[in-house]
Amino acid sequence: MMQHDSVLPARCYSHGSQESDEEFDARWVTYFNKPDIDAWELRKGMLKNRE
Repeated sequence: MMQHDSVLPARCYSHGSQESDEEFDARWVTYFNKPDIDAWELRKGMLKNRE
């Protein structure tokens, strides 16, 4: 009989300080308002916000 091992996804959570909603918003507004932002940085920021 074959044995199948399952691989389960895991998330690592930081035990550092929590960012407030206002700090989160300000950080990303600053990021996306950079005058020299390129398409790669824009895509990276959009995908990072989905996590």
